[in-house]
Amino acid sequence: MFSVALCRTVQRALSSTYVRSCLATHNVRTTRQLSTSQHRYAETRFSEKHEWIRNEDGSTATIGITAYAQDTLGEIVYIMLPEVGKEFTMDEECGSVESVKAVSDIYCPLTGVVTEVNPKLGDEPDLVNKSPLDEGWMFKLKMSSLEQFNALKTETEYEEFIKESE
Repeated sequence: MFSVALCRTVQRALSSTYVRSCLATHNVRTTRQLSTSQHRYAETRFSEKHEWIRNEDGSTATIGITAYAQDTLGEIVYIMLPEVGKEFTMDEECGSVESVKAVSDIYCPLTGVVTEVNPKLGDEPDLVNKSPLDEGWMFKLKMSSLEQFNALKTETEYEEFIKESE
């Protein structure tokens, strides 16, 4: 029997851009998974800038980057998170993600005030690669408007958006 760690390593390796390009060279079709999480959140929405937003209780949102975004970036080596207490408007730059490939900005998908950041990401930025929808969350925000959250894309709409943009 294989260990869970070995299975995750193999899963990550098989989902890598390198493997997909090798398979494409030999005309083998692959599909990209939106999420590697075993469960889906009923109250999770997605932005066109590839952030996921989980409505925790009607006033607090947990925010991170999508599996698609982390897969595109590759191995993440550093994350600059927003300051707790800082207020952001929707689509305002609030941090950045540095990978071995590039540096990408993080945009606040909602207007609100940052209430918490994920302390684990300072020492383990690769949690975003390993678990983008769970342990790799980036920050929590006190939402100013539930209407902004409701206007974001559902999981199905986000999957269609990705297919159209590829």
